[in-house]
Amino acid sequence: DQPRSRGLGDVYKRQSYMTELQVLTHKLGLSIEGENTALVQFYLHESLVKIEEIQTVLPEYEGTPVALYMDRMALPAYVELRKQFDAKEPVGEYFRNLNVAYDNLLTTCNTCHASSSREYVRIIRNSHNPYLQDFSHK
Repeated sequence: DQPRSRGLGDVYKRQSYMTELQVLTHKLGLSIEGENTALVQFYLHESLVKIEEIQTVLPEYEGTPVALYMDRMALPAYVELRKQFDAKEPVGEYFRNLNVAYDNLLTTCNTCHASSSREYVRIIRNSHNPYLQDFSHK
């Protein structure tokens, strides 16, 4: 038996799912910076749904246990952010703690990439808004 080679469709599928998660996570960060709790809640939920989808559709990729890494690294970081979102604190402290949890989430993304031998994929906080969407609290 010959090992099955990965076609361009497999590469596209992985990149597509991870890009979708990256967009949701970026919008989550912009929502935190805009202090828009409704959008924070929305993009946090959508990010968790996307992680579940990735775990189901792409449990392994080129020897990397994607579902396991999502379960052990990504989910705890998103859950911690959710815990901070649910915390009842004064507004200034509330958003400061959300920002810390978001920065920790981004660090976790990079830890996961390094664990997958893809340390060259670096995720950083980006406050630039390329979307036709207002993330500020009104």
